Amino acid sequence: KPISEDNQKINNSSIPLKTKVKGNYPNPFNPTTTIEFDLADDGLVNIVIYDIQGRKVSELFNGELSQGFNHQYNWDASSVASDQYFAVITAPNFTDTINMTLLK
Repeated sequence: KPISEDNQKINNSSIPLKTKVKGNYPNPFNPTTTIEFDLADDGLVNIVIYDIQGRKVSELFNGELSQGFNHQYNWDASSVASDQYFAVITAPNFTDTINMTLLK
């Protein structure tokens, strides 16, 4: 088969080739934001929010997820002050951190 056909099949796959955090939207936000990511492998996923001093503010999710596109989790930050926050997303063989700005 031509290489282009193989690549096309891979690109049209319903399974992401790699885990990727797409970020959060809106950003800046008030008072809720949505964190979105693709997951390449089934497994344990943890999403934790930290403040600028590194203190844990919230655990959005801690559990098993199936591989796939467009996993989304909402954070309602109405109980915390305006500031910079960080979401740490941990998945099988993957960790990423995104910066979020809460403006009230």
